[in-house]
Amino acid sequence: MAKYQDIFTGGNISVALGTDITNTNLNGIGFVDIPEISAFPEISKSRNSIKVVSFSNPDDRTLVGRRSYGDTTLQINYIPGDVTHERLISVADSATRVQLRITYWMDQERNYGPSFLINGFLSGDTFSGDSEAVVTRSFTVAIDKIVASGILDLTSQAIDVVNPLIITKDFPATLNMVEGDSVELEIEVSGGYSPYSYRWYKDGQLTNISSSTAVLDLHDSPTGSHIRKVVVTDAMGQTVTSRECSVTVTAA
Repeated sequence: MAKYQDIFTGGNISVALGTDITNTNLNGIGFVDIPEISAFPEISKSRNSIKVVSFSNPDDRTLVGRRSYGDTTLQINYIPGDVTHERLISVADSATRVQLRITYWMDQERNYGPSFLINGFLSGDTFSGDSEAVVTRSFTVAIDKIVASGILDLTSQAIDVVNPLIITKDFPATLNMVEGDSVELEIEVSGGYSPYSYRWYKDGQLTNISSSTAVLDLHDSPTGSHIRKVVVTDAMGQTVTSRECSVTVTAA
């Protein structure tokens, strides 16, 4: 049973993004935590009241009306290029309905705390900052419905990992080819949430190869040796990294 000492401060908050707006379970279905939450997201709900005037009675009556939910603000310390932050911007631009899980943790380990599942869409996106201030983005969340609320207890419930992103076809550890040969490096993944994006690296440096390229043609590779790898990211920010492949190209 909770005791009076169990009150908690609001300094330990997480907000996770989900895509399945039919979900009603606090604990599961592939939520991705949004990094750098910089403001306390408020949750409010209220019911309208209906005043009934009756001239046959000395007092008016009050009836309970519909319930409504106030907008909340999701503010982040913006990290340009962060997959989840860019996903939020995309969701705001497209007016896609999403699900957010907002949890106010009672312990530093983030195992236990009141949590809300809300469905809605991001109706506003404000970009702000200053010369000596952190650049932030503030998203206005128009709440359609609070679909679930309660205590999220990770110490007594297993977390369901739904749709993990996995590699089904990886790079070889080594690849030897002759200059001008038609040779390809291909990675195949499954699970996660499409669309997938690809970041290709050569000798540890990010290249300008298109993020939609899943198969790399090595036809024009110069002679010598280099290391290739690719990082695959799904729409919810899950990532997998290929095996590093040592490519050796000899002269024809």
